[in-house]
Amino acid sequence: MSIPIQTLIYDRFAGGDVLRTVAQVDFDPKSVSTKEAAAKGFCEALNRAAISMGYSPTARFCSPEDEYMGQRAWCVTWEDGPYQWAIPVSFLVTGPWGYTEPYYGFDLCFVE
Repeated sequence: MSIPIQTLIYDRFAGGDVLRTVAQVDFDPKSVSTKEAAAKGFCEALNRAAISMGYSPTARFCSPEDEYMGQRAWCVTWEDGPYQWAIPVSFLVTGPWGYTEPYYGFDLCFVE
């Protein structure tokens, strides 16, 4: 499954910002059965996509013990990715383990 990474880009011909796909993440969230496996797999796939876009592979994985931003959840954060990348992605990363929610526009929390 290919999950698009999208961001708002100003287009003067469209008269404002438009949502554009800037990369594809090759990850199938339905192929794993736990939130941990989903978060780890998505983080690895996101770092591969980052390299293909010319970004540094700096997406990182956080466990509930890390208490990322006060959240006790499995999370993937990529603070230097495209602007608010996690918001449209959150609607697509779901599976038998649950779904994702953006905490800010640059991270995903994997929840039930």
